[in-house]
Amino acid sequence: SLSDLACGLAAVSPCVLVAEVRSQLVARWGDLDKACDALQDEWLESPKAFEQFGSEWAGITKAEAARVFRFTDIDRSGNLTRSEIVGVLRLSRPSIQMEDVRRSVQQRYRGIEAALREGLLQGDSFDDTLRFNAEELLDLLEPVDMPKGEKRLLIRALVSASGEQGLTLFEVYRGIRLFAPACALEGVRLQILRKHDPIADAFRHFPNRRQ
Repeated sequence: SLSDLACGLAAVSPCVLVAEVRSQLVARWGDLDKACDALQDEWLESPKAFEQFGSEWAGITKAEAARVFRFTDIDRSGNLTRSEIVGVLRLSRPSIQMEDVRRSVQQRYRGIEAALREGLLQGDSFDDTLRFNAEELLDLLEPVDMPKGEKRLLIRALVSASGEQGLTLFEVYRGIRLFAPACALEGVRLQILRKHDPIADAFRHFPNRRQ
C-alpha cells in the first residue's frame, strides 16, 4: 500500500521533513548558501523563536518548524547553533550514491556506535574535546564491517556538513543520527528479534485497522 511504501522510504531516507525544508529554502532563496546567510542567530536561541521566525524563513508552518528544531536538537540543550541547523540541511541533500551509504549505516549502526564509544573513552574519563580529521576518523571506524569506500563517503559528508576542519566524536555521533535517522530504531529491531523471528510475529496480535 502507499502507507507501506511511505514507511519503507522513511526507514532508508533522511528526515523527510528536513529534506522538504531544504527544498523549500532552495526554491525560496535560490540556493542553500543564500538561505543560510539570511538565517539570524537569535532565531535559534529557543524553540519558540524558531517556531516564529524559522517558519517564516523556510516558508513552513510553526508546527513543522518546531519538529525541525526538536529533530536537530539531539543533545536537548534547548537551543541550536548555526552550524547545527546548516549541517542538518546539508546532510539532507538528495543523492542516489548516499542512499546506499545510509542503508549501510542503518544496518551497522551498533558497530559504529561501539567504535565511537570506545574512541570517546580515554582511560576512565570521557573526552569530547579532541577534533579528528577524516583519516583519523576512518581509523576509528576500522573495526566496523562496512566497505571502506562507504566509510569515506560518510565521513566526507559529515565533515562537509559541519563546515569544520575536524570533528569531535560526539559531533560524528550526532551527525550520523541526523544523516540516517532510522538508525535509532536498530536497537529496537534487535530486541524484537531476540523474541520474534520474523519481526512481523511481534505484531500479529495487533488489530488490523485496514479491515
